[in-house]
Amino acid sequence: TSPTSPLPNRPLPISPRASLIFRRSARARGGIREGEAGREVRWWTWTSRARYSTRGVTVTSRSERRRIQPLTSLTRKSPHPASMPQDPIEREHESRISLQNAYHRNPSQHPQGRSGSEAKSEMASSAQGAGGDYGSYLNSNGVKTSSGPAERAKQLADKAATDTYRPLEKDADTKLGFWAVVFTVTNGMIGPVILVVPYSFYLVGIHGWAMYACAFFVFWFTGHLLYTAQMSKAGTPYQTYPEIGGILGQYGRSVVGLSITIELLGLCAAFVVIVGDNLVKVQPLSFLDIELEKTSWILAFFLVVLPSILMQNYGVLAEMSRIGVLVCFSIPIVVIVNHLLYPVHEAYPPEVIAIEGPSFNWANLPLAMGIVSVAYTTHAIFPTVVAQMSDTDQFPGAMRISFLVVTLFYLLAGTGFYLYGKSTNPQITFNLPVKGQSLISYAIILTILLKFALMLNPVILEIEDQCRMNPNARKWLGLSEGEGSKRPIKIIRILLTSACFVTALVIPYIALIHSAVGVFWSTFVCVVIPCILALHLTGRWSLPQVSVIWGLLLFGLFFMVVGLYKNVLNIYLCYTGKNTINNMCA
Repeated sequence: TSPTSPLPNRPLPISPRASLIFRRSARARGGIREGEAGREVRWWTWTSRARYSTRGVTVTSRSERRRIQPLTSLTRKSPHPASMPQDPIEREHESRISLQNAYHRNPSQHPQGRSGSEAKSEMASSAQGAGGDYGSYLNSNGVKTSSGPAERAKQLADKAATDTYRPLEKDADTKLGFWAVVFTVTNGMIGPVILVVPYSFYLVGIHGWAMYACAFFVFWFTGHLLYTAQMSKAGTPYQTYPEIGGILGQYGRSVVGLSITIELLGLCAAFVVIVGDNLVKVQPLSFLDIELEKTSWILAFFLVVLPSILMQNYGVLAEMSRIGVLVCFSIPIVVIVNHLLYPVHEAYPPEVIAIEGPSFNWANLPLAMGIVSVAYTTHAIFPTVVAQMSDTDQFPGAMRISFLVVTLFYLLAGTGFYLYGKSTNPQITFNLPVKGQSLISYAIILTILLKFALMLNPVILEIEDQCRMNPNARKWLGLSEGEGSKRPIKIIRILLTSACFVTALVIPYIALIHSAVGVFWSTFVCVVIPCILALHLTGRWSLPQVSVIWGLLLFGLFFMVVGLYKNVLNIYLCYTGKNTINNMCA
């Protein structure tokens, strides 16, 4: 039922997890069991500032009913100023709800039963006593004003005189629907790693498609395990991945947070390597007769990107970085269209583009699985996406569609290997004609330039918050205890950015750095941790499901160890010039 429709003509459950309390005026519309009339409706969900109308009861799904919590402040006539929320909107809302609660207990004092001036005067004085002076407000046009509590209480009284029973409502536009979740998850997986996907096909051979088919099941299933762990909490679900890791204790929460941090730093280092390769390819300063090596270009990119890291507001970068979605999605299409216009067999001799070796090279599978893990790594954002959904029951279906779309897209990108064979470059765009290479390389450089700060931002904010809460860190950084929490800590940002660039200089091989980050950290975050969390939730799985979970856990641990060994070995062979895998050290 909608917020303004009558209550359903059937008894509704009353439980600690879903407190449905009905107000007096609903009795005339029917549908309330005897003894439950005269009680007030108030819904409180896990979403910040999420309020729904008290004119009726809206139960759209099992998950929404599970999220509902009783509001303890309704039992107080007026919140004490010391217990009021710090946010002006929160304080305003609590004050208004308290007044409404008082009017329900004593209907004769309701503003609709008295003169408007008298009601407004009492509401204004009550709001002043409950809320105090809490600064500026936003008017109806979103412009900040400096009106005090008396003026704001008067505005509330004007609205209450016409609709006392409707509190501030949640804006539905801030909730994610089904297709918005599909797009968000899909966009989270497809990134610059699309450049390396064809090379993962080259590493395992002609049947590389089977590797991605298996990866679809593995990462989709572990995503479902993570979702189950998130929704296992009674009432308000967990809202972040580290919070879910708290199921394993404080140590588990710290391990999850540290793993995500290192994974993001590794992915940012891989971005730097991609930029360095593309700058070497296009040599933008060639018109000045200046040609630099990869190391010099990486250092130059550090100087260019550092100002964006030190920014406090990334709003402009977030809007501009959307062009990166179009660039990443267009790369496989550009490769195929280029082949249709300029057939590969006309540009390369047959022996150069021949597909050689076994149909499935098991020896290189750990290296290829590292690239695949990076291609599917998006589990860290799942809890945040679920926390923003209007109906969390729809997430498994949206996630299934996202993984299916991404897998088909990666299979499309893999056609680059079937076109170029053993000449497949670790970055597939380097197989294109020179003119096409330059255009795409500049687009990739611009995409990463705009996206780099956004990728690193979650790590920066987390570490800055930890430093502000640690007295020793505050002392070392020269921060005062009352210093504003939003001021960037420049030394932290410079050190984190430097760590990414140093990693890129140590492992300047695009395929190996993707494989090293993916086979260890992405596998740990996306496969191992969800399996451990699922096994910790006893009594939720059947025997076959437990067997599959244990199998995936052992599979993830095996590839973490073997893959890390293979990557370290190949990095060493690249430094010594003894690596025999074609283009691996390019």
